[in-house]
Amino acid sequence: MKKFVFAAVATVACVGLVMADEFNGSITKVDAKAGTITYVKGFGGFGKKKDEGDKKAEPVTATVAKDAKIAKGTPKKSDEGFKMEMGEALDKGLENEAFSKVGEKGVFAQITVADEDKGAVKKGQVTQILIFGGGKGGGKKGGGQ
Repeated sequence: MKKFVFAAVATVACVGLVMADEFNGSITKVDAKAGTITYVKGFGGFGKKKDEGDKKAEPVTATVAKDAKIAKGTPKKSDEGFKMEMGEALDKGLENEAFSKVGEKGVFAQITVADEDKGAVKKGQVTQILIFGGGKGGGKKGGGQ
């Protein structure tokens, strides 16, 4: 019976991970009062040669779920490439000073968006934000924060 319960829990956990769209992007606007962010998928061609045929990604405004996880991200190299692991949670959520630097280039982050309704979380809501530069040094010169 224990094996069955464990298998059921593991299956539900795996299915939960599959039901989310996870991507890297740039957060260009934050409205903490409304609980929304505006982001652009990808890094705007960072590190790539620009071709005349390249289209600029369109900004998307999304609602951040009430219980969304907002934290610093720590890059970890795996067999599939780089993955971000959740680091230290950012206090004050969207009102954290990490979002005060949102400008033209934005704040680089890994964003997770719900693919379907599940409880209080609706399809299209942001469920997790992992800010880049959350590792050693905090992304700043001189040792970070």
